[in-house]
Amino acid sequence: MQRAGEDALVELGITDMHPELVDLLGRLRYRTSYGQNVLRHLVESAHIAGMMASELRIDPGLLRRCTVLHDIGKALTHEVEGSHALIGAEIARRYGETDDVVHAIEAHHNEVEVRTVEAVLTRPRTRSAAAGRRPAGVA
Repeated sequence: MQRAGEDALVELGITDMHPELVDLLGRLRYRTSYGQNVLRHLVESAHIAGMMASELRIDPGLLRRCTVLHDIGKALTHEVEGSHALIGAEIARRYGETDDVVHAIEAHHNEVEVRTVEAVLTRPRTRSAAAGRRPAGVA
């Protein structure tokens, strides 16, 4: 599982992440959500987020990091009670991620008030719109 996480990070150009987070990312290779492989979703979303960040002249590395970790809590939802966003934020905090990354994770489903540009851009509806797709339930 560690290898799948490492491969995802190499593809995104992210070189410094706690080994426990890398392992959790690798676990997501074997999870699906709404019919999509979760790890693939994270990598694709992080690529889109990096492009959006470049267009907006904000740090693409930070936004890719926020986005690749936004569903990290899904690796633990069968072991820990609670929302994957809040679980993921706590895990990211525990393993040394910055406040900006932690906030983007916890806010991506509006469970806490969004207060940074990175958190707005990490939200699924924002990325879907940028990729030219309509979010589910939007006509």
